[in-house]
Amino acid sequence: MPEIAARAGVTNRTFFRYFGDKREVLFGNEEATIAGLRAALAEAPDDLGAEEFLGWALGLMATERFDGRRDEMRLLRSIIESDEGLRERALSKWRASYVLLGDALQDRGLRPAQARLLAETLVSAINIAIGSWLERDDETGLDVLTLEALDTLRADLDGLLQSARPLSVPDSGEASRF
Repeated sequence: MPEIAARAGVTNRTFFRYFGDKREVLFGNEEATIAGLRAALAEAPDDLGAEEFLGWALGLMATERFDGRRDEMRLLRSIIESDEGLRERALSKWRASYVLLGDALQDRGLRPAQARLLAETLVSAINIAIGSWLERDDETGLDVLTLEALDTLRADLDGLLQSARPLSVPDSGEASRF
């Protein structure tokens, strides 16, 4: 912290007036980010069904928050990956995103469990796409990589579900083994 304060040209005490701890330097705008995402999701056209809304929301989450910020995001990711507390905080931020998306999907008529499953899955797909985007040196857009991640998910799930045998509920004797 002293090094950060010195580079910023302030005392440690002044630094802590603005930031509660060093994590706040990276995540201090978290409330504003979540509020912005909430407002953006609320601005979705009312006539979009759940499927169209998902496409619209994915575009919003995958591009508007990250366009033009690849170098910044690479640096941020390397800092976050270097510290367990920062990784935990980043996961909390992603959780807030999928809770907001899940709520928005429920508002569009999806059942709570369905909305949560879709929201968590889609935010995870975006997170995977962001990792791929940050590792690449070409001009492939995050929107393209997000769609590729979703296509992979769809194909893998289709294959898995087709090859899976039907689920069965164990009888009471079998259940007692657990």
